[in-house]
Amino acid sequence: MYSVKSAARPVCVIRGQTGLCDPRLKPVRVIRGRRSVYSVAVNAAAGPLAIIAATALSYGIALVIGVPWLVPLLNVAAAFPFMVASLRRGDVADAITRMLIWAATMGLCATAIAYKYPTATASLFLHGDAYRREMFDFIITGRGAEGDVRQFLPQHLGHALLFAALALATAGTLAMALGAILINYMGYYVGSLGAVSAHPARV
Repeated sequence: MYSVKSAARPVCVIRGQTGLCDPRLKPVRVIRGRRSVYSVAVNAAAGPLAIIAATALSYGIALVIGVPWLVPLLNVAAAFPFMVASLRRGDVADAITRMLIWAATMGLCATAIAYKYPTATASLFLHGDAYRREMFDFIITGRGAEGDVRQFLPQHLGHALLFAALALATAGTLAMALGAILINYMGYYVGSLGAVSAHPARV
């Protein structure tokens, strides 16, 4: 839909038919031609691809720098601008999709580098080695928070409440950092488990 200015009230042209516009509506540009449609499709794909590339790069930088507390900040820096761009356009669904892509990419990257470099990443991911030891003990003995809902539920409920509070207080910024920490140390555990497994693909 697009509008044509008139002396009194804008006239809208919708699919060849004209009529008076609602003054509360903003004009919307009609995209015409294959090139315009192609450009929109390319731009829609470019965001997720850029998020994947930037997130993977953040882990490469983290490995080189070797400073644990910088890892989640580098992860957040890789995706935060893309989320903000979607929200500024008013496209909440796109922002959510981009954050899901970011989280999935972090999970894959953290798992992969932990599998490839289990010793080097032991101290790179905050709480990573402690969580690995806790989970390995649970696998061997069957005892631990993962097997006791009285320990498991309060722990994860606490994480959820902290995440929500940080999201509200910092417009999502620190919540993303917390999410990165959680995904990284869980990914480290999975990668480490694969590294010591005779059949990593089954893990």
